[in-house]
Amino acid sequence: MVPWSRRTLLRATAGVGSVALGGCSGFGQSTETDEPAPPGDPVRNYEQRVVHVPGEHPLFRLLDADRSNQQVLLTAPSDRDDIRFTDRGERLSAFVDATSFTDSSVALFQRTFPECRRLGVQTVRRRPEELRAELCIPRRPADVACRTDRRRSGAVALRFRMTDVSDDELAASVGSQCRKQFGPLRTTTGDNT
Repeated sequence: MVPWSRRTLLRATAGVGSVALGGCSGFGQSTETDEPAPPGDPVRNYEQRVVHVPGEHPLFRLLDADRSNQQVLLTAPSDRDDIRFTDRGERLSAFVDATSFTDSSVALFQRTFPECRRLGVQTVRRRPEELRAELCIPRRPADVACRTDRRRSGAVALRFRMTDVSDDELAASVGSQCRKQFGPLRTTTGDNT
C-alpha cells in the first residue's frame, strides 16, 4: 500500500466533509422550502417589529374562529377590534396602536420554530392581487445558548405605507435561510437573536 501524501489526505477529507455537510442544510420535517423569490415589485417603504418568546405561545389571536391565527392584515382602526394581543404580545400591540391607518396598514405574522432559530423577514413583494412576505428562520448565532429539543414563538409586524390591499391578498412563505434582498426603512425589536 502506498502511503498517502498530506495533500491527498486533505483533498479526501474535504470531499467527505462537503458531502456530510450537504445533508445538514435542511430544516427538520418542514414542508416549507427556500424557493426562488416570486416575481413582483419589491416593497421597501415599510417598518418592522420582531418579537420572540420562549415556548409555543401565541402573541395574538383573531376573534373569528374561521380565520387562521398565523397572519392578519389591519387596514383600518376597526380591524383592531378583531384581534387580541396576549401578554407576550405587548410590543406588537404598541406597534399597531402607533399606526395611522389613514395612510398605512399593518400585517402580522406569527410562527413557532426550534429554539435555535429566529424569525426574520427576507423581503416583501407586491404583485397583482397579492402582498407576499418572505419570512425566514435562520439559525441563531453560535454564541447564543439554545436547545434543539425546545421550541419558541415569534411574530413580525410590518407597517406599510399603503391602504389598497385586502386581507385575502396577504400571503407568506417561510424559508430556513435569510438572504436580505430589500430591507425595511426601520426595524424595532425586543429580541434580535
